[in-house]
Amino acid sequence: MRKIKAITFDLDETLWSNGPVIERADKALHQWLQEKYPLVCERYSIEDLRVLLEEVRLGDISDKHDRARVRQEMYRRAGEAVGYGDEFSLEAYSEWQHHRHQIEFFEEVTESLERLSKKYILAALTNGTAEIHRLGLDTYLSFYISPSIAGAAKPERKIFEYTCSQLGLSPEEIVHVGDHPDEDMRGAQEAGLRTVWMNRFDLTWDHSVTPDAMITDLRQLERLLEEWENNTQQVA
Repeated sequence: MRKIKAITFDLDETLWSNGPVIERADKALHQWLQEKYPLVCERYSIEDLRVLLEEVRLGDISDKHDRARVRQEMYRRAGEAVGYGDEFSLEAYSEWQHHRHQIEFFEEVTESLERLSKKYILAALTNGTAEIHRLGLDTYLSFYISPSIAGAAKPERKIFEYTCSQLGLSPEEIVHVGDHPDEDMRGAQEAGLRTVWMNRFDLTWDHSVTPDAMITDLRQLERLLEEWENNTQQVA
């Protein structure tokens, strides 16, 4: 078992609870639309925009792996339907992104990341649209990798291979931490990374792949990595 040199982190639901964040962002955007682009609200409710977002995601858009691109296209179509130009989609996406970054980390996150950053290379590996510099996470995380950067989304092997290339490490030297059984655990495992399932909500594992470990917070990750390091030293 090779020594772990880097940790990649999923963001949404791993470092913060994302459901409430998206709910608030959608509501805040709709209120903003009522004031600035009322024709959109006359035609689309919050739920209507969510349905349109899913239609775009499942449609023939070429960059469907890129959630930012999909959301921008959703706003473009909504604006076009009521006579607004392309500038509407850019402005609406920027407004939504502002609210999307109003997050609250799980309580141990920043302290654990600070300690881990002194021993490992840390990176964000996300399918979402959160940007680490807007959250202050670039204090701890040296790399940010998303579908728009890598040209692929989890669980595709390409995004994990791109990550290894950017870190300059072999897959065996990286552990990926995330909450999603398919995007995070299966994807990383098939690419050769070690996997740690973040199970903050006491879920039961019932999936085809088995992660290398399960944790409920980052403090447990710190202890787990110490155990792995001790085992590696003993084998050596």
